[in-house]
Amino acid sequence: MNWRRIQERAAAQPAATAIALYTAVAIAAFLAAYVGIFSEFAAYDDEGTLLITLKAFLHGDALYKEIWSVYGPFYYEVFGGFFKLFGLSVNTDTSRMIVLFVWVGTSVLFGVAAQRLTGRLALGLTAMIAAFSALGVLANEPMHPQGLCVLILGAFFFFAVSGLRGKIGRS
Repeated sequence: MNWRRIQERAAAQPAATAIALYTAVAIAAFLAAYVGIFSEFAAYDDEGTLLITLKAFLHGDALYKEIWSVYGPFYYEVFGGFFKLFGLSVNTDTSRMIVLFVWVGTSVLFGVAAQRLTGRLALGLTAMIAAFSALGVLANEPMHPQGLCVLILGAFFFFAVSGLRGKIGRS
């Protein structure tokens, strides 16, 4: 199959092409993130501190009375609810897998939002790769609230761009 035929097929089905390309990049990102997050260990133990306080919260200890934390209750409610909802045990392996999905998922959100904003698949994929690269800092401190913050920011950007669809040219 020559290159022109591939381009014609891709142009004939843009949604299927976008899904296939985002999936391929997400799989590659997932594999790279897996290696990155499971092969590093920081000498300081912020991850352990966060997991111990999260575990205590899930066992019913009162936040700020029995559990010392500098982070707000939203972090504990969201991640605690996630662990409880799916019946996951609070440990480093599970928490790093959660961060891995947050990392790749946020990258996809930024990529798709950039595509929707520009109308260009290539720019969306480039934005996804750039976001994935920038979010590599999530591997340094798994389960840190910064992961939840960037996920919320990515979702906000995605929904903001989605709300603009069709309204940009009408002003």
